[in-house]
Amino acid sequence: MKRGDTWISSVLYILLGLIVISILLASFLPLIDKMKDKNTFVQTKVLMSSLDDTIKETLEGVGSQREFFLDIQKGEFQIDSVKDEIRWKLFTKAKLMEVKQDEKNVFKEGDLTVFADTTEGYALNVVLDYGDMGIDLDTTPGILSLKGQSKLIIKNEGKIFIKVQ
Repeated sequence: MKRGDTWISSVLYILLGLIVISILLASFLPLIDKMKDKNTFVQTKVLMSSLDDTIKETLEGVGSQREFFLDIQKGEFQIDSVKDEIRWKLFTKAKLMEVKQDEKNVFKEGDLTVFADTTEGYALNVVLDYGDMGIDLDTTPGILSLKGQSKLIIKNEGKIFIKVQ
């Protein structure tokens, strides 16, 4: 056997190994991304349910105040005092739900409304609609968009005032 044959074999085995690793990564990365988005979706539903409980605790009387720590890593989180609703939207490639068609494929989980839409691309939505419950939200500005970590002060001043610190 020649001296160069050993080096050629080594290089071929290394290239073959790199090709196999590349194929495995290409096939598993979409699954990992889908699992991340599903986990984010579930965590945000739990977070919004806790926020709903905190808002309802302030209804015990005028002057009642609570702090709530919010951590939104992905998606668009908005508190809309014009429509009296809190909503979160995540654009994703992972099809975790069937798309909303009129009232079909719209799910209620407690006070949360959960659905998927395709108005701007496939998006998962979680909505807390306080207009139907007679709870009046007030924020400055009228539509408050949040991302990352925020501390909310939720205060009952006859209407529910939400301030970000």
